[in-house]
Amino acid sequence: MRRSGVFFAVYLALYLALGGFAVYQYRETVFLRQQLSNRFAQSFSELTTAVGELDAALTRGRYATTANMVGHSCTEIFGKAQAAATAASMLPFAYRELPETNAFLSQVADYALAMSKAAQSGQDYDSAAQQENLVNLSARCSALSDALLGLQAQLHDGHLSFSDNEQTMAKLAQRMEPALKPDGAVATLGGQEDKESVEDSHSAPTLIYDGPFSDHVMGQSIRLLEGKETVSEAAALEKAAAFFGFEKGTLSVLSTAEGRIPSYLIAGSDRYGELTVTVSLQGGEVLQMMSSREVGAQTLSPEEGAEKAAAFLAERGFEQMHKSYFINQSGVLTVNFAATQDGVVLYPDLIKVSVALDDGHVMGYEAKGYLANHCVRPLIAPTVSEERAAEAVSTDLDILSINLTVIPTPGKNEVLCYEFATEADDGKHHLIYVNATNGLQEKILILLEDENGTLTL
Repeated sequence: MRRSGVFFAVYLALYLALGGFAVYQYRETVFLRQQLSNRFAQSFSELTTAVGELDAALTRGRYATTANMVGHSCTEIFGKAQAAATAASMLPFAYRELPETNAFLSQVADYALAMSKAAQSGQDYDSAAQQENLVNLSARCSALSDALLGLQAQLHDGHLSFSDNEQTMAKLAQRMEPALKPDGAVATLGGQEDKESVEDSHSAPTLIYDGPFSDHVMGQSIRLLEGKETVSEAAALEKAAAFFGFEKGTLSVLSTAEGRIPSYLIAGSDRYGELTVTVSLQGGEVLQMMSSREVGAQTLSPEEGAEKAAAFLAERGFEQMHKSYFINQSGVLTVNFAATQDGVVLYPDLIKVSVALDDGHVMGYEAKGYLANHCVRPLIAPTVSEERAAEAVSTDLDILSINLTVIPTPGKNEVLCYEFATEADDGKHHLIYVNATNGLQEKILILLEDENGTLTL
């Protein structure tokens, strides 16, 4: 009896151990499946983003007309296509289920590389065949981007899941692959179909609402603060109160912040709610202000809100400011203003003002770009006429207006340009910047416009 009891105990212990191991294995399998599913979902999200960026790059490339801009555009297209191809390769069964997608992304990268080399070597890069190729690739990429966005919405809603990878990939292929069926062969720079490249390709990218140049790297010094003395906390509080019309005694200094522009962080409240203000230690200049109050029902139009913002700046001595872009977010209109000099728009010198559309009260202010870059520039007269500069604008675009502007370059320099506001056949608007000294394209921006304002790509 004792022996059977021992046997039973051993058997029970073994059963429990095996059962525990089975549970552990099951949980480990579930965990690994979830990790794999999450990884594939992340890759799909990256693919959707990269194809969207590639779509924008191809659209810009369609309107590049000078060698330098063709080279720049094609380099961008190549990078975005490579990023999209990498994301696609991380999806399960990608090469089996998505042959057209992989072929298309490789084809775009190959063609962009060839176009870039041709532009750099001075070959003919603006032929009708090449423009037709870009239109073809752009249309197919737009269709793929739309399909991906629709599929991503289904994944978020739970209608699709990477928990069943093979079934999900088959459904993805049903939506993605038809969008890429070519309308015609893509010709090479020599005008002949590059069959080898196409065959090889089977085995083988900031929307910003605050103006197209707001992310420009500021210079090594903050120009409007150079040579100014450090101000006291009391002086900073007085400046903040006077600038925004706050009552004295309602503000207090919370702390000082180091960084690019050492500043006082000031907090307070008024009848509208809590607010924070940042004032530079050097010179006591107001850098920014934010209010946290909730905005009521909208009573002002965006145009009226923009007028309130312009009046706010004018009352504080900012004259001859050019209103550029704005966006309405939950009843708060953010308007961008650039300084001007002799009629030339200085895009690096940016100030943003946010206005509540329920009563026109200013809820936000940011002037770091203005403080960093503003100065009287020794502007030179353009050596290229408007008429000649307009020749650098694609004939597929209708010119709506022209401004003379200064825009920043990635190397922290500035260039005088003509800004051509244009419209394509599909009604979409683009900004084409042409160097006013040499007549070459400098930058191409796509405008995304709706009732809430303007975004740029």
